[in-house]
Amino acid sequence: MKTKTLLVLAITALFAISCACGSKACRTFGEEPSLQKPAKIAELNADPAKYVDQDVLVSGTVVDMCKHAGCWVEIEQKDKSRILCKSIGDVVTFPQETLGKEITLQGTLMYDPNAPGAVEEKHEGEAEGHACPAPVIMVSIKGATVKGL
Repeated sequence: MKTKTLLVLAITALFAISCACGSKACRTFGEEPSLQKPAKIAELNADPAKYVDQDVLVSGTVVDMCKHAGCWVEIEQKDKSRILCKSIGDVVTFPQETLGKEITLQGTLMYDPNAPGAVEEKHEGEAEGHACPAPVIMVSIKGATVKGL
């Protein structure tokens, strides 16, 4: 009886994972997103102070990303609104194949009206640093699921 129950649970879990990713394979980086309803990026950008230090879920297409270490991605939704999502301390990094893929990403919204726009950072294995974005509004990545990887 225990074996049968475990088998049913395993099949249910696999089915849930396949449904969450649709017909395409997906890969999770960092923590699996736990929020259910994606925020509208346009709303986050319009009033970031309302969401500061709150966990948000964003989904869309990766339209730009860090070409060096995969430490940040820029996500665009269908209405063309965009938000930058960065891994603080490079805890979560993405392979270059993430570019152009659908992503669901959870993290904490950060808002700094005095942000410099870009900062020089040196990643492990690089001879020289490069400019990483340091925007006024961004999401500090906790985890993400990328379709098609």
